[in-house]
Amino acid sequence: MRALAALLLLAVGGPAGAAPGALQLFPVRGVYLARAAGEGRPDLIDPDFRAALGEVERAYFAERFRTRFPGAAATMDEKNARRTFAVSLQVARASKYLAAKVNGTWDLLLPVTGSIYFTNVGTGEVLYASTRTIITTASIGSEDTVPGAPRVVALFAETFRKVADDLVEGAAARFAPVTVSARVRGVWHGLAILDAGADDGLAETDQFSNEDGDDLEVISVAPRHAVARPLVRPPSVGAVVHKVLNGTLADVKKPRVLALVDEAPPGFPDEALVQLFADALGAAAPVSLVPVNRSFAEVIKTLTSTTGLSQERLRQRQVPEFFVRLHVPPPVSFERPTNLEYKQLRVTEALAFAELVDATGRILFTAVGRDRLEDEITGGMALPLPARLEVAVKNSLLDLARQFGRLRMGRSDLALGGAGSDLTVVDPGGVLAEGKPARAFRSIGAVDGISGEVLVPIWQLQVVEVADGVAHLAPGIELVPGVGPPRAGDRLLLDGVDARRVTRRRIGSCGAADQLGAVQVARFEDLALGLFAASYAAPVYSRGLGEAIGSLVRAGSGFKDDLRVSEPPLDLCLQAVTKIDPGAATCDEQACADVTALLVGYRLRAPGGGEVQAKTGMGTRITGRSLPVGTPAPARAAARQADVMDELLKVTPAAAAAFSQQTL
Repeated sequence: MRALAALLLLAVGGPAGAAPGALQLFPVRGVYLARAAGEGRPDLIDPDFRAALGEVERAYFAERFRTRFPGAAATMDEKNARRTFAVSLQVARASKYLAAKVNGTWDLLLPVTGSIYFTNVGTGEVLYASTRTIITTASIGSEDTVPGAPRVVALFAETFRKVADDLVEGAAARFAPVTVSARVRGVWHGLAILDAGADDGLAETDQFSNEDGDDLEVISVAPRHAVARPLVRPPSVGAVVHKVLNGTLADVKKPRVLALVDEAPPGFPDEALVQLFADALGAAAPVSLVPVNRSFAEVIKTLTSTTGLSQERLRQRQVPEFFVRLHVPPPVSFERPTNLEYKQLRVTEALAFAELVDATGRILFTAVGRDRLEDEITGGMALPLPARLEVAVKNSLLDLARQFGRLRMGRSDLALGGAGSDLTVVDPGGVLAEGKPARAFRSIGAVDGISGEVLVPIWQLQVVEVADGVAHLAPGIELVPGVGPPRAGDRLLLDGVDARRVTRRRIGSCGAADQLGAVQVARFEDLALGLFAASYAAPVYSRGLGEAIGSLVRAGSGFKDDLRVSEPPLDLCLQAVTKIDPGAATCDEQACADVTALLVGYRLRAPGGGEVQAKTGMGTRITGRSLPVGTPAPARAAARQADVMDELLKVTPAAAAAFSQQTL
């Protein structure tokens, strides 16, 4: 019995006598303030916003939610915890920007970013998440610029209420849960064989349950069936279990990936960047981003202290096997004069890039997004710069999402050969790389109620060598006791992105780029590594994945902390090289165009930055846009930086591709 159906919700205004077991929502009283996401990140919560959170504001979200969702659960306890999701509000940013005006007044901007989460407190899974930013603008006097000014505090409180209202209304419009029901059709060595699979939206680590206490966690999925392990007691053939998902079947069938923000512009919370990127990916996206509630631990603390819920039966979810590493450097913005004395032009350029990586840190796909805004400033009147930076960053993420739409993921079904400690598999797609873990599956034949053969994961293997398209693997961890070692005829089922060519040389970053010229590009090594991986078909690895995931897990976001990221040793390290120098500008009576000599390339070195094994470089000459005579030097420098980045995005991939002519 395989079923995917709309779930009737008592909490979304269903009848007061909704059937037992219907999903309920419990709004958690209070406001959770996000901590800085990484070391060195500033606190994005202004003290005046903290002062604005009085008793009325702390109760506002839960009261507003209950008004809009009149069937919300009255409480949470051991009896209803299985079918009740905690709904909480987090504020990730509440900032204040002041700009003096010539008339003695001040422009005030108050951007507030909030997120709403529907979280399964038993597993840490986020069923629904949404993030909104509202920017309040006002003209104030000098008396209101001091810390704790009553008017500013009141404006923060008003903005907070608008964010909460927007999030609650958005949830009412977009929260569309469905339930997947599956029947246990068979039991093999203590594992449950379910008659629902990837075609029904299931993914590994999904957890199923029913009112009888049958709790199962999915450990592998096929199109029409899944294998799950019991979490509490042995499974019973014939038991029907359920799981709630949010969205359409097309949404939930996509591979799930976890977004990690490696770089964010000043003043931007990670939650906002991830949500913007997820929204931009939209329905046509090849993957689905896993929502993360960073305030999960605080929510649990509140619930266990104010309701009848205990922590004894709480579990945490597994970290996914694929990750998106998102980089959004600070945008470049500058103002330049025009041929009209009373008018200036403000230019804002934003960049966003991302890599899809697996649990070894291998870069599987890279994409880059870019945006440029030009705003006229007349008589000193202009749209606030922080607001335009928000738009530029959002547009760059939209462009990044469009490029990410080219990603294609698939599944390979490969037969094992060999025996003992030397198992082999022919991998024509180049999905496997040295150091990558893989699982051996064994066919158990047919199971009543399920079409086709059933494959069950039995051993964790480790790739020890890849040569000429053949991977050699060694047994690692026995997943199902008593089934015997892996053998010829067992199978590998691999999700991933096909490589265009297989090499034996593992490549990672040597560290900072060697920037020899007068013009420097901040953190260019991160972008250069991703562009190299996209342009040269070798196994390329980004480092530090374990630390990034560990930071997320330690933040109490509801994930298990037992993921062991396996970063294989490198055969070569990659060093990006730039030499960017200003040249003589070309000028006429009214304007000058800056000229820049640009050389970009790579050195492949022995591990640890040793002897150079191969190198390549590409040079070009950039003639920038003409700027009026009298443009301030800082504006000219910023314009040059924007021109340099535009050119680097064109030339760097060509420099990487030039390695195809060399033997590594």
